[in-house]
Amino acid sequence: VVHQSCISLPRVIRISRHHHRIAFTPSFDQGERCCSVCRREINNEYGGYSCTGKGCSYAAHSRCATQSNVWDGKDLENVPEEVEEEVEPFVRISSGIIQHFRHEDHHMRLNEDTNREYDDDKQCQACITSIYFGNFYSCMQCDFILHENCANLSRKIHHPIHPHMLTLGGGYEGVLHYLEDQCSACFSICRAGFYYECGIEECDFRVHVQCATISE
Repeated sequence: VVHQSCISLPRVIRISRHHHRIAFTPSFDQGERCCSVCRREINNEYGGYSCTGKGCSYAAHSRCATQSNVWDGKDLENVPEEVEEEVEPFVRISSGIIQHFRHEDHHMRLNEDTNREYDDDKQCQACITSIYFGNFYSCMQCDFILHENCANLSRKIHHPIHPHMLTLGGGYEGVLHYLEDQCSACFSICRAGFYYECGIEECDFRVHVQCATISE
């Protein structure tokens, strides 16, 4: 006996919680499995979704994998898999000199973590925190500063709590642009220079970089 709802399940999908496509299987081989969405045991007789990637053991309950906040609603069966090209966040001008895509008018120089005086008034324009340690990039013409890690933030990411691709946005022309909307991850009013947001017009999802870079 097969549930009617199971007959209509999509065959191949992409979810926010995993970087490979996953495919529906009516049953699993013997062995203990844990749903990677809800963290509960999977009953092998009822099947579910498993990763299509070679050597990957990712699995999930059918109901968990097809939740609206996990799956974007697209059945990818017979749809060729697109190769997502990583677009670099900056152009390397020379050794230690970059042109960041969020500060294109000026070049930025890498400052090594050497002995220096700390200035609490100087904040990273991405995460809005002071730079107490570690390498950072500073603009050669204005006060725009980025932690080295923040300068390397990916321009596009998949986030575990949202089914669509997110794009990095934020500070422009050397001026801090504060996010004053509610963060979709921590639900607090945020003050962050850079943020990730969904590009789908009817989807009002936005998270500041601190929440976006926290692993599941």
